[in-house]
Amino acid sequence: MSKPTKAEKLIQDKVSREEMAAMKRARENNKETKYFHKEFHKQIARLGK
Repeated sequence: MSKPTKAEKLIQDKVSREEMAAMKRARENNKETKYFHKEFHKQIARLGK
């Protein structure tokens, strides 16, 4: 296999950074979703009392 050219390497780095940013956003969304569900269930439990 040939070594990637400089342009290909730059493209790969850019894609990697974009993927890492997307994964970071996904993790943040997951944390927010978990927090929302936790608070939602607390409120539902309070309504039942």
